[in-house]
This record gives sequence, structure tokens and C-alpha cells, in this order.
Amino acid sequence: MTFYSLDDWIDHDALHGADAEIRAVLADPTGLSVNLGDFKIAGEPAGPKKIRLRERVVPAAPGSQHFEYGEAECWRDPEQFAQFPNTRALLNALPLHEYGRAIIIICQPDRGTPMHTDHALESLRQEFIWLRTSLAKPFFIADRGDPLRRRRYVEGYSGWFDSRDFHGSDATGDLTISIRIDGRFNAELRCWLQRLGAVV
Repeated sequence: MTFYSLDDWIDHDALHGADAEIRAVLADPTGLSVNLGDFKIAGEPAGPKKIRLRERVVPAAPGSQHFEYGEAECWRDPEQFAQFPNTRALLNALPLHEYGRAIIIICQPDRGTPMHTDHALESLRQEFIWLRTSLAKPFFIADRGDPLRRRRYVEGYSGWFDSRDFHGSDATGDLTISIRIDGRFNAELRCWLQRLGAVV
């Protein structure tokens, strides 16, 4: 289990700008047409809400869902993405050659994200960048091989990890936000991760 911090690879001013933008959209009393869906684990609502910043071009073929998250040609920008220009600029500046799925995960006060894994496919290493817009969101990882599932809390605003490992977030008294962007690492980031021992 390893968490690779990407804080040196992101624009922190843009991240904080995205945080303010997302909170403003959520709080807008005029009711902008943001599709706020359930964040699901194993097909069941898990507590947090999510905003899809990209939508599938066509439904995923059976068994291909996790493989297609990072494929740009499988995704397109929905109309609601236009309400997030600062967030779009943040995503476009990330060290990704291209990106597919992008979601905002919103934990309401006193709600966290239950510990879970994203998949158990030995042949798949998902390439993505995880961001949290505030350090107030306690995010943890636990080695999938650890029977005690001991939690290691990460530092910093961003990173990559093996999504087969258990991960989640604790509840706080405030609304917290994270963003996951699946795609293809650019050559510079890929080489840097591999020098650190990451299998990507």
C-alpha cells in the first residue's frame, strides 16, 4: 500500500478556486440544474453525493466499466460542466495526457465515505488523480492484504494510489469535497511514478 502525493504537480490556487466554485453552485438558491446523484459502492448508495463532470457516450459493455474510466473517447462533457469553469480549468491543467471520467464527491456534515475498494482486477492499475479541496476531509487508505484494515491517513491535497486497496473518508462536522479524475498520465508523471516504484 503506497500513496503517492502529487501536490507538486497541481495548481493549488486553481484547486482552491474550484472549491469555492463548487460550494457556490451547491449553495445557489436559484436551483441551478446540477444533477446531484448518489455515490454508490457495490451498486448501493453509500452516503456521499456526487456530481458527474463527464458522462458516458454510450453505456459500458458488461465487464468493461472499470477499464473504460480512463478512456477519453468513452466520455463527453455534459451541459452542467459549463457551471464549473474554474474546475474545468483545474482538470485541464493536471498532468494527464487525456481524461475520461471525472466526478466530484460531496460528503455532507457528519457523513463520510465507507471503507471500500474500487475493484479487484489483478490486471488493472487505474490511472487517476485524487484531489481534496480542503485538508479538513480526513482521507485514509488500508492495505487490502491487512486483515485488520489499519487506516493510514494521507497528507496533502492530491495523490494516486492503487484503487484495489481499501480507502474512504471520515465524517466531519462540515461539508467536504473531493474530486477524482480518471485518465492517462502524461509521460513526465508516469516516469516520475515509476522511478518511485509505482506499477503504472
